[in-house]
Order: sequence, then C-alpha cells, then structure tokens
Amino acid sequence: MPDERQIIRNTKTNGLLKEEWIQLAALLIKAGYTVRQTMKIKPGKTTKETVIEYWEEET
Repeated sequence: MPDERQIIRNTKTNGLLKEEWIQLAALLIKAGYTVRQTMKIKPGKTTKETVIEYWEEET
C-alpha cells in the first residue's frame, strides 16, 4: 500500500526524551521505513505535539 502513513504520538505527560525519539526513528529507518518527525495539532485541542510519521515507500 503506497504511502499509508502511521503516526506515533507521545501519550504520557513527561513522555519520551529527545534522544529517545531519535532512537525510535533510527529503529524504524533500520527496519526499512521512511520516517518524518513533525508537529501536529492535538486531536480536539489547539496545542501542538511532536509526532513521528512512518511509512513504507514503494520500490
């Protein structure tokens, strides 16, 4: 399935550290996914959150 993006959100208040986000992204890249860290508006709110989007590229 082309470009079916998955999103990982940080659901805990104190959540993951920046280094842990980077490690998570690195693991996804090693597994063959395309990864992007971005900011999204929280569902039902006006504040933003950092999320990791990942998907498989067609080859």
